[in-house]
Amino acid sequence: MVIEMKIFVKTLREKSRGILILMVLFLGFAIYTAAMFPAMGEDMLKNLDRVLDFPAFKAFGKSVSTLTAIEGLFVVEIYQWMIELLLAGYVVLFAASFVSGEIEKKTIDVLLANPISRTRILLEKYLALVVMIVMVNVALFIGVVAGIAYIGEETDVTWLAYTHIVLMPFLLAVGSYSTFLSVLFDDFRKVMSVGLGILFGTFFLDSISLMAEKYAFVSKVTLFHYFDPGETLVLHKIEWNHVVVLCVVAVALLLAAVQWFNKRDINIT
Repeated sequence: MVIEMKIFVKTLREKSRGILILMVLFLGFAIYTAAMFPAMGEDMLKNLDRVLDFPAFKAFGKSVSTLTAIEGLFVVEIYQWMIELLLAGYVVLFAASFVSGEIEKKTIDVLLANPISRTRILLEKYLALVVMIVMVNVALFIGVVAGIAYIGEETDVTWLAYTHIVLMPFLLAVGSYSTFLSVLFDDFRKVMSVGLGILFGTFFLDSISLMAEKYAFVSKVTLFHYFDPGETLVLHKIEWNHVVVLCVVAVALLLAAVQWFNKRDINIT
């Protein structure tokens, strides 16, 4: 028996242009970053290493202490800010539209008229988010591998794959809190503002904790504390307790969103 997933397909179709743009952007930038590595020269990279020693720039490297290895450059240029801010920001916007977007477009009545439960509606939308993250993730992986092969460098592909696996819980946790906000508030712009505010605000808190050890405790309330691609790609180490924390947060917030969506009254005008 074939299970129709109209909400899932519709959500992916509506977001297809944005997903394609992101895939091309990440793939292309990964190849570009790799191509720039030989041209930067060892002296320039060592100078950049000294910059990373300054507390104000710790947030850009975290576990990375040198850019003379291409893995370190990838972490700083792509896996830190492009994943933590650009892709995570798009995840916030993607999930923000799940319910509040439908209310703003006045299509929520059509959505709820589907002969399926609210739980399934929200889960199908969230599944579209998961697929989007996987697609962009795969495009980035291909770009990194292609870029490294193009310049004749070598890297441990196994640990590169692990890096792409462990970034999934972080992005899903971001998607879950944005989904919850989308269910909590009717105003789509409010959901976007609060969601992006949480993302950039907690990034700032995590950055402060890296600049001064006395504020290290602050980062533990942020998702960024539990995501450090440099540990995996450069140090070849996985903090499994951090991965578990992110998975628990993602599942808990998604379940909270489903429960709230099922019990809340939505005024259809």
